[in-house]
Amino acid sequence: MSRRRRTLGILVGSLTAAYLGFLALGGVLLRGCVERGARERIASALDAEVTIGATSFSVWRGRVELEDVVAIRKHGGTIELRIDSVDAEMAGWGRVLIDRDIDRAVVRGAHMSLSARGLAGMARRERKPLELGELVVEDSSVAVMPTALMPGIGRVEATLTRAVARPASLTGGLSWLDKLVELDATVDGPGGLSVATRYRPGSLALSGSWFGAAPITLPFAIPHLDPDADELAHIRVLITEVVRAAGLGIMREAARGAVLDALKGLSKQERR
Repeated sequence: MSRRRRTLGILVGSLTAAYLGFLALGGVLLRGCVERGARERIASALDAEVTIGATSFSVWRGRVELEDVVAIRKHGGTIELRIDSVDAEMAGWGRVLIDRDIDRAVVRGAHMSLSARGLAGMARRERKPLELGELVVEDSSVAVMPTALMPGIGRVEATLTRAVARPASLTGGLSWLDKLVELDATVDGPGGLSVATRYRPGSLALSGSWFGAAPITLPFAIPHLDPDADELAHIRVLITEVVRAAGLGIMREAARGAVLDALKGLSKQERR
């Protein structure tokens, strides 16, 4: 019996040491695989050359950090993406080997510029869906530039102070907006157009350009975005819904102003 206990103790001790060693060194040993997987996934989605400045992977904390991510495509439409950092949280204590779901991802300082042709080309690419428990995007921007093939499109740039979607299914570049719960952004377009937007579930506040300095708050719900549709289709759906809500809001404000003017006129008549 004592020999069995000794053997069992040695076995348990060996497994415990191996487990602790894996927690301590697993990230170092697997870091190259994690970086290669991230690079290949971005390259496949954008058909671009991708470099990653630094990668860290903690098996114990279940955390992956990427820094200085750069993706550049020069053929079939220009695309350039630069990301300061990506922080992904997964199952800790080594469970990441069997549970690879990403619970939360924070993207900071992501700046993408692409030509109209590049946007059209990216929209036609097939991508594997990536499921995230929560996606946070901070201090980022997307700029679409006009090209000779599509001269009617002026430069449009969206600057995101902060956007949160939960859960998020990344089947395309904009598919995560379907689950948006928070957005603070500014959209700049041709002719000096600049509109500040603030979205929370059930409401959308717009200010600037056509809307004036004081924000106009509108009832608004994010429309359903077909996961099988491309980015261009998503943009059309979103713009249509925003324009519809803004139009209704402007009409409501105009009608309200007319009613108030009428009431003021009646009040003056009564005083006379």
